[in-house]
Amino acid sequence: HYEKIETQFAKAIAVCAPRGAAFLEKMLMYVRFNRLFIESTTQVRHGRRRYEQARRVPRPRGRREKFDMDTYNGHMHAAVDHLETAIELLEQAVRVWADQVSDAPDVGTLVGLNVYALDYLRGKTDEVRMESEIWAKEF
Repeated sequence: HYEKIETQFAKAIAVCAPRGAAFLEKMLMYVRFNRLFIESTTQVRHGRRRYEQARRVPRPRGRREKFDMDTYNGHMHAAVDHLETAIELLEQAVRVWADQVSDAPDVGTLVGLNVYALDYLRGKTDEVRMESEIWAKEF
């Protein structure tokens, strides 16, 4: 739905008087930011699902049981891929926001997005990547 709205805003800006174009451009920024942010959170959800699937792969209880490393690795690699895609989308969203910063609350939001969203997501992605490598070496 956001893509359709973006297209409509772009068409309106093209035919709008200059005084109205600034308002529409600000609204378009919010639409673009929201689309990218939602796409990012969707990727995080997909990554979380794959991570949980990897965690549910049965661990060997004895020496004779084998760990299904292929299934585990498949889920973990997919989880990391989803999280990396989420980071890329969130970086784009933050750039959209940064391009339109106009007052102190906008700056505060930008700082929050960088620290509490982007940096946190990068850290979690690294944790998942490291966890997958630790298990691979253990078995």
